[in-house]
Amino acid sequence: MYRLIALVLTTMLCVPAADVTKPSIRAATLEIPTGAMVRIKTTGKQTIHGKLVTISEEAVTLQLIENDRITERSVPFANVKSIRQTDKPMSAGKGVVIVLGVFIGLAWLIGGIAAAVD
Repeated sequence: MYRLIALVLTTMLCVPAADVTKPSIRAATLEIPTGAMVRIKTTGKQTIHGKLVTISEEAVTLQLIENDRITERSVPFANVKSIRQTDKPMSAGKGVVIVLGVFIGLAWLIGGIAAAVD
């Protein structure tokens, strides 16, 4: 039992703490590199998928494919509810959690087999 508690506590120490402050939409957009694929959810409950072209003071411009044509569309920050990069690789924290989960699962499996053999 003590090993299980130690394993859980060690796992919790390895997971990075969550940041509780939420940046503004414009600040979040500035963190996304130009040319990245993004998904924007608007205040009008519309979802827009496209390639980030430019970021200005008032709006973000995306390159979209509509009706088999490449077009550009500017979305004002006042209408943006959320923006997210869709081609972003997995973060290091998620990788650590997945690897630890696999190791914990294997440890439980091996421990269960060892207990059944005895």
